[in-house]
Amino acid sequence: MLKVGIVGCGNIFTMHATSCDYLKNATLVGVCDIKKDRADKAAKKYGVTAYYDYKELIDNETLDVVHVCVPHYMHPVISRYALEKGVNVLCEKPMSIKYEDAIYNVKLAEEKGLKYGIIFQCRYNNTSKLVKENLENGKLGKVISAHCEDNSLLKGGYI
Repeated sequence: MLKVGIVGCGNIFTMHATSCDYLKNATLVGVCDIKKDRADKAAKKYGVTAYYDYKELIDNETLDVVHVCVPHYMHPVISRYALEKGVNVLCEKPMSIKYEDAIYNVKLAEEKGLKYGIIFQCRYNNTSKLVKENLENGKLGKVISAHCEDNSLLKGGYI
């Protein structure tokens, strides 16, 4: 049975917590958020311990894996801390906003024999594949600029 901790109880939290509920080989043991009310609400819903500092969650629970669901700039920081403590990591995208941090954490995971997974769930959906195909075959012309935004979170698009 994998013992799971989740850092970040915001919009994407429910996707991770619900997955833990459905997996027969995983159990959620702790949640963390710097916003006490969010951590407390999530902990109560899933019957686990609430933490307000990711280090306390990682240090106080015997975790097999920690899910990192926080703002982008904290992804490599929390991932590194968990990896240094011998905990596998499943992190939301992006892995890092700095290439150097990403490389460091990948090497750290490899050195420690840990799993370091990054969520990239939209790479193979039909829309992404169609855009890629039409960029490669020239139907969309030359890309000179790009901007992408996912407002589904703001509209309650996730559970």
